[in-house]
Amino acid sequence: MLISATPLNNRPADIANQIYLFQDAKDSTLEVSNLQHFFRKKIDDYNKLRDNPNIQQVQQQVKVIYQEIRDKVIAPLTIRR
Repeated sequence: MLISATPLNNRPADIANQIYLFQDAKDSTLEVSNLQHFFRKKIDDYNKLRDNPNIQQVQQQVKVIYQEIRDKVIAPLTIRR
């Protein structure tokens, strides 16, 4: 069981490491079967944003990165009670 009150306040690498605790990184049971490949692109995109001085553009791109993580990885794993 993984409990996190603020999973989207973490970097993509932090989220990936949490998910790797209970999903096989290269053969997951999710729609995205290779999580390492999926998160590598997200981590690289996130790291590139550090050099961008345009705050509004950074905020928009971060939303795009996390939207895909939410939709393809977190949503299928989330059980709420």
